[in-house]
Amino acid sequence: MLTIIPGTQAIGIAMFKIGIKGAVSGYIIGGVIGGLAALATGECVADGIARGAINGAMNGFIAGAIMGAGKAIAVKKAVKAANAAKAKSFTSMTDDGLTGRVANAIEGTYKGSVKGIDRVIKVGGKRITDIDIEMKRIVIQVKGGKNLRGLEEQLNLSAKYTGKYAIAYAPKATPAMINHYASVQQMIFTNSNDLIIFLGFFI
Repeated sequence: MLTIIPGTQAIGIAMFKIGIKGAVSGYIIGGVIGGLAALATGECVADGIARGAINGAMNGFIAGAIMGAGKAIAVKKAVKAANAAKAKSFTSMTDDGLTGRVANAIEGTYKGSVKGIDRVIKVGGKRITDIDIEMKRIVIQVKGGKNLRGLEEQLNLSAKYTGKYAIAYAPKATPAMINHYASVQQMIFTNSNDLIIFLGFFI
């Protein structure tokens, strides 16, 4: 089932996730700075590291939470603007209708944002590739199975012939697959909530 995270919950999640990252970075950096400061003043190095780490973690979490809230609020504003448009409904025969369901989930959040689905790109009458879901600034290739063979080339061709950023939604992709595509600067989503939130930055 495809679901979306309500706006307020998304803000809270973004604040927590980025806040935690900030806390970890702050803890490490604060500890180093605290230790160096202790050495310079002749204090106990262990005490300096502990004090610096705690302060760094607190400041890092606050800074990260503010950054996360800002990003999530920007997405929420984009959602509000997009909702002023009229939602479309899509039906697809590929991947047991998954492409259509994903497109409708996106439209349910960003009305009028999906330009079309299952578009075949041809050059000189020759089929080059197809676009599963097309939006104004981004295209999405949908893969319902575990076999992602050929996806890397498909994403490259999609980006080349549309001039848009190309990503994939593959709910059955393994962590190893995701890491492989990340190593070649390609992004795969396995969670519809994460996909829909991410698309808010392209509306």
